[in-house]
Amino acid sequence: MSWRDQLVERRVTGTHPRLGRAEIVQLVRRIVAGDPAARCGLELGDVSAEEVTQAAVECWGWTAERARGWIDPTRTVAAAAAARSRILEAGTAGARVAAATAHPASLLGVHQHLLELAGAAGAKVVTCDRYGPVHVARRGRLSLWWVGSVATATDGESIVGGELRELAAEWIFALGARPELAIADGEFAGAAAHEGIEVIALADLDALALGVAAQRGLPVHVVPVVTSGPPDAYEVLFGGKPHGPDPQGAERASQ
Repeated sequence: MSWRDQLVERRVTGTHPRLGRAEIVQLVRRIVAGDPAARCGLELGDVSAEEVTQAAVECWGWTAERARGWIDPTRTVAAAAAARSRILEAGTAGARVAAATAHPASLLGVHQHLLELAGAAGAKVVTCDRYGPVHVARRGRLSLWWVGSVATATDGESIVGGELRELAAEWIFALGARPELAIADGEFAGAAAHEGIEVIALADLDALALGVAAQRGLPVHVVPVVTSGPPDAYEVLFGGKPHGPDPQGAERASQ
């Protein structure tokens, strides 16, 4: 079975298991209206519906003629291959690399795997132990904890995901050493792009704002994927199993 077909079978790409046209159209309206959560924390200024739908076409392959959400498997394969090459290139250059996820149940292992690749290639993995707490709207006080060198949000009892704009905005500051390449999703990817940091962004159709940023020339490399699958679904996304220890030889940067 081809790489592409494996990703479709695992529902990492292809027909979306959760989002339909109505949900995506509503998201487009929220982005146009300036909803910070829908914009992944990015300051995009004026955005038209046409610009958002064009980003959906270019980065995800979805058009409004489809009744269901759709991510083009060919785009997923090409973007994942390009992202892996960029991570290895950054590692070979000894770049500072950091990662964060707003979808830990699905993507924590993927980010750990990519940091492992970067570290093995020679990257300096920039990380911390903990930071916060920070007040997050409608969520209360949350902190950043690094799990396998990947920043995650926690309420002190559980690792949590979802809308984390205020906490994500503190992520780069918390690291102390500014990364040259970020690997992130959701509002963490938006926070990195806002700071002008190149970011590999694992992005679902509910993160169309990241596609808008990429189309505008911000340093965002969108890897279009469903971000709500079981962890094992992503085993073949970047090659190798996305479960591993803290990157070998990683250089820890703390507060």
